[in-house]
Amino acid sequence: MERVLTRSSNGIVAGVCAGMAEHLNLSPIVVRLAMAGLSLAGGAGLLFYGWLWVMVPVDTEAAAKAEGATTTAGPAAGATAAAGTYVDASGGVAPSGTHSEAD
Repeated sequence: MERVLTRSSNGIVAGVCAGMAEHLNLSPIVVRLAMAGLSLAGGAGLLFYGWLWVMVPVDTEAAAKAEGATTTAGPAAGATAAAGTYVDASGGVAPSGTHSEAD
């Protein structure tokens, strides 16, 4: 069975580097040093870390999803709320303040 990349629940910041290290069978220190090097080389490491933080589920969320349970919202949900948008029951997205009580 193919292993899926997940963020580790015991990481230092968001578990991105620890999850990558686990997935690649490397030491977390090696992955953290590589990420720091990419961050110093034009900021690519920071962008990559942020993208992984938003896109990759935490290992406990991935396990719950595999069992068919619902998961908690991640950073992307907070970003959507901060941007002032909502998703209605039909799946449509609209800016805040434009929906009526009839929705």
